Amino acid sequence: MVVEDEKYTRATTKPTHSIRFRTFFARRSVYDNIRRFLQFQLTVNVVALTITFLSAVFGYKPPLNAVMMLWVNLIMDTMGALALGTEPPTADLLDRRPYKRDSGLISRPMWRNILVQSLYQLVLLCFLLR
Repeated sequence: MVVEDEKYTRATTKPTHSIRFRTFFARRSVYDNIRRFLQFQLTVNVVALTITFLSAVFGYKPPLNAVMMLWVNLIMDTMGALALGTEPPTADLLDRRPYKRDSGLISRPMWRNILVQSLYQLVLLCFLLR
């Protein structure tokens, strides 16, 4: 039995978490969702800019003009924010250590993931747009 308040007037058989615990849990989840969103956005933008730059350097017609790039950015912003911003927190958030105060928003593994995924997408796009 778990007592829910100090007056001992209500009691339940299943444990509940305090507001402080739920806030802490939600903050970690929001921070991780922001990091995932940034990783997704940076990957999309690196690929779009690089493919446009490479097509201009090698004399091909650019696959994306300025208006198309703005639309891609708008759609990716909206869909990415909806998908990653509404992801529910998981229990393993509490198992990992907190981030240091001086750590960057984008870590080294995130930069690695961005570069590897961008390279993969660039190779695939260069193959498809030949």
